Amino acid sequence: MGIWSNYREKPVCFLDVRGTLTDEPQADRDCFLAVLKELTGRWLPEDGEWNAGSIYRTFSKHRARHLSFEESLKRVLRRAPIESGREWLTSFRREYEGLRVHTIRIRPEAAPTLKLLAQAKAIGIISNGSRKRVERVLELGKLTPYLDEKLIVDSSGAGFRKPDPRLFRLAARKAGVKAEQCVMVGDSWRRDVKGGVDAGMLPIWLRPEQLSKPPQFIRVDSKQVAVIRRFVDLGNLAEQ
Repeated sequence: MGIWSNYREKPVCFLDVRGTLTDEPQADRDCFLAVLKELTGRWLPEDGEWNAGSIYRTFSKHRARHLSFEESLKRVLRRAPIESGREWLTSFRREYEGLRVHTIRIRPEAAPTLKLLAQAKAIGIISNGSRKRVERVLELGKLTPYLDEKLIVDSSGAGFRKPDPRLFRLAARKAGVKAEQCVMVGDSWRRDVKGGVDAGMLPIWLRPEQLSKPPQFIRVDSKQVAVIRRFVDLGNLAEQ
């Protein structure tokens, strides 16, 4: 518990948005299944090997092997009773990407966790996304009451992007503290963790893809950095 005390003494906590407050894998899945239903629903029964969830899991495994979107889709539908030629595959991807760019899924645990965290710290945002998208995420997740509006720092307004230390230091100045007094929470090693360390902040690395593993601490330069698997683990920052 001693290492967590290093985090608890920091008065300000900044969070990334995409992949931290939002659940990107869930949004990917929802969009894929929506397009799959639209384009194949009349042919593919919802049982056995053509269950939509099973199709997406197999597609994801192909993608994890670095196969292209079209090749992964072609393989998973190889034995399906439809004509999935090049034009059809291109159409599927176009429909998927058009839907995906507008789809946001908020982690359901985000609001209760930030409500708890806000009792102990000032909370802000450091994002490479646009201010408009950040505000949209906060609105959808009903997260605005837990954040300090002046601590929302986006790259489009600042003129530089994470992992540039200047973006983190700008955020700290807006909070009226030094970067060393801030926590940075994000899912990207390069942008959030290494960028935060280089600026002087104490990062927390969110890695939900390793859900089966317990929280741990790793050394990054001279800092002990927490690695958490669930967003709710941020509640450790509010405990006394």
